[in-house]
Amino acid sequence: KYLVVRCVGGGFGPVADNGYGVCYCFTGESRTNFHISSKRSHLETDSEKFANCLDQAFKDILSLYN
Repeated sequence: KYLVVRCVGGGFGPVADNGYGVCYCFTGESRTNFHISSKRSHLETDSEKFANCLDQAFKDILSLYN
C-alpha cells in the first residue's frame, strides 16, 4: 500500500529563484519522506503542486507492477 505523508522540517532550500529544493529519506521498505521547498515570491514555482506531481508519478510507477 502506498501512503503519502507530508512532513515538516529537514531538507534544504532551492538554489535558483525558479527552482526547488528536494530532500528525500527512505524510512523503511515501504516509506519515503520528501521535503520540498520553493520560493513563494516566484510565480512559476509551487511546492504543493510539485508534491502532487511527485505523488502521481509514484502511483503511475506502482501501477506498472500491479
